[in-house]
Amino acid sequence: MPGPSDEEFAVELAVLRVELAAAREREAAKDERIDGLLVQVGELTAQVQALVLRLSKDSSTSSKPPSSDGPGRRPKGGSSRTRSGRKPGKQPGDPGTTLRQVEVPDHRITIPAPVSCPGCAAPLAEVPVAAVRRRQVFDLPEPAPVEVTEYAAEIKPCPGCGTKAVGVFPAGVVSPAQYGPEVTAKVADAVLGHHIPVHRSTLLVMELCAVSVSTGFAASLRGRAARLLEETFLPAVRALIVTAPVVHADETFTRTAGATRYLHVAATEHLTLMHTGDRSAATIDAGDVLPHLSGVLVRDGYAGYTHLDNVVHAWCGAHLLRDLRGIHEADPEGQLWARAMADTLLEANRLAHTARRAGRDALNTDELATVQRLYTGGRCHVVGCVSA
Repeated sequence: MPGPSDEEFAVELAVLRVELAAAREREAAKDERIDGLLVQVGELTAQVQALVLRLSKDSSTSSKPPSSDGPGRRPKGGSSRTRSGRKPGKQPGDPGTTLRQVEVPDHRITIPAPVSCPGCAAPLAEVPVAAVRRRQVFDLPEPAPVEVTEYAAEIKPCPGCGTKAVGVFPAGVVSPAQYGPEVTAKVADAVLGHHIPVHRSTLLVMELCAVSVSTGFAASLRGRAARLLEETFLPAVRALIVTAPVVHADETFTRTAGATRYLHVAATEHLTLMHTGDRSAATIDAGDVLPHLSGVLVRDGYAGYTHLDNVVHAWCGAHLLRDLRGIHEADPEGQLWARAMADTLLEANRLAHTARRAGRDALNTDELATVQRLYTGGRCHVVGCVSA
């Protein structure tokens, strides 16, 4: 049987080439569609992970306040704080505050021995005292009655011109009848120092000091104290914080004048300054501290602080640990580096505290090597390497 002619073979070859080109186009289109789907899957996966991370955030895995967790709800992972390892009560080496007897008491009451022996009834009146058992009771005396001091300013008319010359009262004596500085200090300590409600503070002062004051007087001390703080105390605190090498800043919700506001804090180890307002950069600057700093500002990730270009910005360690914890808990197997980095920071903090308690101002070579090894190992989790 004769084979196809050259013309027929050419036609079949052309058909095959057309079919092959069409197949290649379909394959290319399929590959392009697969690539597009893979990109879409990647984007959707990233979105899902972001949503899971956002929904899983609470006060233990973000900068959200504990009040945002809701009533009766505890953070899923519990607190990020770890146990100190110390037992309750007095710690070893602490001198303690045990009540001890004094050598010279204010009062001494002698308790005579029985006049006769409790064993054989022999008389003991003439027997000399062989020893004394001492027991002391520390107590407060009855409150002394309120002392009333009268200032009588003399008035003398001038025999020449008739002008009256009046004696000058001491500073602070401005009313016909008023409480003195000691009573004022006791009430202010209760109302302002210990945040006791006004009426209860008057009852407490009455019970402890036997001084009866009105609730109006107790309430008025808030305004008086606020004016004194604003005029003298707060400017001094601002001046001290501004010169500090490291300052911590934070903001949180609070209730002021019946509305929800932000409480802004600027603090050092020994000083704290607070003011309220919204969360804007202008309100942050209104505390009149942060714009004047020149050292390190330790803060959270809120963008309202980014305009402060006069300081070195440092991330708060507690917020950093929460962020790392949130990243790890959202994907425990894929984000091991976050857990490793958190452990590194906690160990570095522990070593630093140990050094300070020992009176050292720097870590030794072994401690630095430990931190470096942990940090390097934490970074290797990101790229999949194995640290030495």
